[in-house]
Amino acid sequence: EAPPVRRAAAVAIAATCHGGDVASAGLLVSWGAVGALSTLTRQRESGAAAAAATALRAVCLAIPSAMLWLTSEIPIGMSLGEPCCVVPSNAAYGDMETMRALPPDTDGADVLIVSNQDEALAALVAQAQPHIDRAATHDAAASALARLVSGAMGGSVSYEGYESFDATAESAALRKRVGSCAMPVGELKRGGARARAVLFKAVADRCGLPCGLRVGRCVSGAHAHHAWATVVAGDGLAVVDLLHSPGALLPAESEAAQRYQRVGQYAFSSLASSRVEPFVPQKLAQA
Repeated sequence: EAPPVRRAAAVAIAATCHGGDVASAGLLVSWGAVGALSTLTRQRESGAAAAAATALRAVCLAIPSAMLWLTSEIPIGMSLGEPCCVVPSNAAYGDMETMRALPPDTDGADVLIVSNQDEALAALVAQAQPHIDRAATHDAAASALARLVSGAMGGSVSYEGYESFDATAESAALRKRVGSCAMPVGELKRGGARARAVLFKAVADRCGLPCGLRVGRCVSGAHAHHAWATVVAGDGLAVVDLLHSPGALLPAESEAAQRYQRVGQYAFSSLASSRVEPFVPQKLAQA
């Protein structure tokens, strides 16, 4: 199509999804609009590219998991949605059917499926709910859930030991069993920071515990797709430790939180062999 037509189509998409129209956004995702818009944002036609960037944001902001893919964040108080796919930020975003059709040998990080059809997730929710209900404070509830999630994903691992922590075999086995690189997060029995953060968020959503989810900016190297959950603790925000001291709530912006997040001075440790930004999502998020 001519540039004016592409620009007009992008403007129409943005208008359709304005205000968070989930139904329209879902249809557009199933039709491949996210991929088409992502491609258009990288073309030289500035008017069409800018309109495509606006439309892409409108589509993704209507769907929490797409918002995470685009902006690397789901704020506290927003659910992941049911069902949803948590797609790596440097992979193409698609609907559930598209993601499940990806073969098990697809390169890159796992696509994590959050669904009430995941029996292992449902069992963890049932196990967690009494702990959360009995907790005297929100902080105590978050800590209790963190310990359960850590235990379900392989237990605690030291900061230094995390460099050699490997869940590749478990991931590969589950990929083979389900026939896809898209897997139910509850069935993954060993996982790193990203899998744990997604599982924590999924269980918290179902147990009524408000929390947020963030994904780091590394897409390769040992810090690739590092992620963390956030909660309100005391008078401020805290990062939930799901790895090293499960249950610890690390005040946001503190050195302990930055160490856990692998940001600031901790982003340039020997673990960070490469620190690059996702091809489109981060640039759009900063636009």
